[in-house]
Amino acid sequence: MTVTSMDRAAAVRSALRTLVARNGFHGASMSAVAREAGVATGTAYTHYASKDELVLAAYCETKAQLAVAAMVGLDPRSEAGAQFRSIWLATALIDAP
Repeated sequence: MTVTSMDRAAAVRSALRTLVARNGFHGASMSAVAREAGVATGTAYTHYASKDELVLAAYCETKAQLAVAAMVGLDPRSEAGAQFRSIWLATALIDAP
């Protein structure tokens, strides 16, 4: 099976989340992320110019997944404001310490 460019980028984002959870932000160097993803370090840099760019991409992807998960339980008959509050609280509180 051929691994596509998008598969490699997704693998790099996933590897970052794994390493940050395991070792913290400083324990997730680009070379360690690439190793965890099973790609060359240069491949990781092909998709993300820096660790900061990778972190932002992984964060945005995770927030989008949380928003979708928050919408699954919505009652489509409820008013729009109540739906918005429900989604907002479900996703915003994830970042609270």
